[in-house]
Amino acid sequence: MSVPEGLAGLNGIGKRITFSLGDVVFREGDEGEAFYLVVSGRLRVLRRDRNDVNQTVGCLFAGDHFGEGALLRRGPHRATVRAAEESELLEISRPDFLKAVKHDRELRAYLDDEVGLSSCRDFTRDLKAEGAAV
Repeated sequence: MSVPEGLAGLNGIGKRITFSLGDVVFREGDEGEAFYLVVSGRLRVLRRDRNDVNQTVGCLFAGDHFGEGALLRRGPHRATVRAAEESELLEISRPDFLKAVKHDRELRAYLDDEVGLSSCRDFTRDLKAEGAAV
């Protein structure tokens, strides 16, 4: 599988892995270990609410990617990702991902934009959850 435009610097690296319905890719709070690209299937993105109950905040489909935020921020994942059906992912390890980002200016710029947009969406979602008018 070739990767979407903007992620061309990741072509040819990583391994394919399969997740069955209900399998967890990673949990909110886990350390970032890899970057993921959805090859096929559907995954749910879950975040704990104030009552510590997982709420679905999004879905991921073929061509979507995730996990880069924790790698680039060097922090924990902000959400849990769980397979909503059998799903195949391309998994790129932290060292391979960071090496590609370091050596590919276009990839770095693309991810800077993506992580910025994601952070903005998370901030807005958090404000709404706290009852603020957005």
